[in-house]
Amino acid sequence: MWFFDHSGAEGDEFGFHFGNEFLTGDTLQQFCVELGSYTQESTTLNFRHCWVAHGIEKNKSWLEAMAKWSGRTVTGTTGRVGYTGSENYGRPRPDYYYYESLYQVDPDGTVTLIFEPGPGKYDKIPY
Repeated sequence: MWFFDHSGAEGDEFGFHFGNEFLTGDTLQQFCVELGSYTQESTTLNFRHCWVAHGIEKNKSWLEAMAKWSGRTVTGTTGRVGYTGSENYGRPRPDYYYYESLYQVDPDGTVTLIFEPGPGKYDKIPY
């Protein structure tokens, strides 16, 4: 399952947009719990919000919390996600891009680096 939307601060809280909803703290936790209850255990939740994995190196990312709350494997990037607004010039890719590390977190807290940016790697970005 894929999610692509904005993240940022509203007032004093950092959170994530899902359509017209801005979720942070307790509302984000409840959303993730519900996602877990409505999806199969084998479902991977792919969050393409900016900064969703920021802080993962210190075990303090939203991505880790979202895996725990949902009971599902999740993926997300440590930096900004951009929107191309096109189909990438005919290439079979999504309408977004990122140039930071992509991580996977399992519900048990296992963190796996899926992609690390570097010269010549940008055509190999997993989406």
